[in-house]
Formats: sequence, structure tokens, C-alpha cells
Amino acid sequence: MPLIEILSAVTPIAQAVVDWGIKASKERAKKRLDIAKAFYSYQREFKENWAILSKIDLDKINTKDISDPAIKGIANRLKTKAAEGLLLALLSHIQNPQKAVKALPVKLKKPDEAEAKKIIKAIIFVLDKTKELQGFTRLTEAERRILKGFYVRGRVKHIVEKSGFIGGEARAGNS
Repeated sequence: MPLIEILSAVTPIAQAVVDWGIKASKERAKKRLDIAKAFYSYQREFKENWAILSKIDLDKINTKDISDPAIKGIANRLKTKAAEGLLLALLSHIQNPQKAVKALPVKLKKPDEAEAKKIIKAIIFVLDKTKELQGFTRLTEAERRILKGFYVRGRVKHIVEKSGFIGGEARAGNS
């Protein structure tokens, strides 16, 4: 078989492989850009939330008083949209938390799988508990009477602790 026939037979296959590689590369680059944008939005949102959370005096919170206007004000000021966006951007990596943490534009010092899982779980926990707190503060008086077991101080304390873990105690204290 002459060389020209071999090359003409291989060329369409090679072109398809090259096209597939270029397309896959563009998709990976777009995904990384989406993760980077979501992460920086989350960082901004986290700093705003931490500015509020770090100043809370837990001793001034009545243990079960959901109707306290101060609690309602705090809950309404905490933002969760960017955290949801970050988790959605990382969704393809959630099965492998180490890969998810490595996909973030800010590199942590070689996170092991356990630490990566803790970071992802902490982000999900803070998002969930913040949404929960916001939901409970919007209840009517009759609904609050039925739900007597909601401990406001405990929920806020857990949100503050997990947020401190996410931001790193040294960095979070400086924000």
C-alpha cells in the first residue's frame, strides 16, 4: 500500500481526534473558569458573612427566641447565593473531594482526602444551616409556638464555628 493511500485513510481519523481534543480542552478551560468565578464570588460573600458572624455575642442570644428582631436581621443579612453557585460549579468533582479542592483557584497546602471532605462538608453545612435559620425566622407566631425545639443560639454557634473552619482561624480572624 502506497504511503499516500495510508495517509489519506488516516487523515479523517486524525482530524476527528484533533477536533475532539480541541473541544475537550475548551470545555475543561470553560469549567475551570466557571469554578474560578464561583470561588471568587464565594470568597466575597464569605467575607461579608464573616464580618457579621465574627461580631456575634452568643451570650446575648436568647436560646429559643426565633422571633427576636436581631436574629431575623442577622439571618436576613447572611448570603448564600455564591455558596450555592460554588457547589454547583464543583458538582462534577464532588465524588472526589480532593479533586474538587484542587479545582479551586487558590491552592491549599496539598489537602488530603479527609481534609478536602471536611472543607466541602463545612461549606454545605454552613449553607444548609444558614438557609434553615433564615427559614425559621420567617415563620409566623403560631408556627413558632408549634416549633418550640429550635435552639437559635446553638444554630448560630455552629454556623460561626464552621465558617471559622472554612476561612481558617488565622485568616478568618483578620477579615
